[in-house]
Amino acid sequence: MKLNSKNIFIPAVTALFLSACGGGSESSFKNAQTIQDLELDIPVRVYEGDTLTKNDENTTINVSHEIENDIKIVTLLSGSATLLRGELYELAQ
Repeated sequence: MKLNSKNIFIPAVTALFLSACGGGSESSFKNAQTIQDLELDIPVRVYEGDTLTKNDENTTINVSHEIENDIKIVTLLSGSATLLRGELYELAQ
């Protein structure tokens, strides 16, 4: 059986995004400095601690990972999504 790295990576990244979701208090939003609405077909680099939220049922997002440089990119393919930036994004700026 041949494993495709995308088949392993996409669920892992989804889990990473979802692990930052839910149950948080208002203080978790105070720590995040930037909220960014994704635009259709525009790739956006994401960092550990960023939270991606779909804004409607028909949202489709492509997730890619450049393993050599540990760069993760999301691209909105349809629908609407918001990216809540975490602390690592702020440090990278």
